[in-house]
Amino acid sequence: MSNRRKARPAPRPPDDTERAFRDALREGCPHCGSRRVIGRFSGAVWAYTLACEPDCRTFREPQLAHRVAAQAAERAGLDAGQRLVYQAIDTSSGEVSGVVRAAGKMTP
Repeated sequence: MSNRRKARPAPRPPDDTERAFRDALREGCPHCGSRRVIGRFSGAVWAYTLACEPDCRTFREPQLAHRVAAQAAERAGLDAGQRLVYQAIDTSSGEVSGVVRAAGKMTP
């Protein structure tokens, strides 16, 4: 038996919805102007986080972070031609997280 770590399979590329949300987040934080987005592949989905500085209001106030993510989901949905909804997940760890879901096709 070897002590070498097993190689993880490469993550799948982001789908159109995940890519649209990532690109919408890259428009930046309205408070500090950060455009740095961190992507993590976990389970079967990509999770994206806008990385703000610790002195930024969006970093300190989870409600603002959720609002920025919800607005990014709306913009991504307009670009993708479908309605996307951001749903905040309340965790006791203090981590700000949420889920972007497709809510159906948009009608013209």
